[in-house]
Amino acid sequence: MARPFRFPTRLCLALLCVLCLSRGAALADTAYPTLESLGEALFFDENFSLNRTQSCATCHDPDQAFTDSRVTRVGKAVSLGDDGQSLGDRTAPTAAYAAHVPTFHFDGGGVL
Repeated sequence: MARPFRFPTRLCLALLCVLCLSRGAALADTAYPTLESLGEALFFDENFSLNRTQSCATCHDPDQAFTDSRVTRVGKAVSLGDDGQSLGDRTAPTAAYAAHVPTFHFDGGGVL
């Protein structure tokens, strides 16, 4: 039986933060004066991974069309885990299309 997917706690908190900011909360007096700068900081932050060694940009490399170009012991068929040893069950897809996909919801009913 497959395990149900669970969002990591830090990722949920980050998403909640972005949601609150995107709903019009003031950005004044912050280190991130725009949503873009906050998004960039979150994308490159390694603290969201279990071992604090991997950011979104590790697998979705901006210099490689937001794909994972790292070679693992099985080639490029799967992405490497944040422990440097484990392998995923697929390679990370490009994140370049993210702005063009529909909104996703946690409960599937339109309520985040």
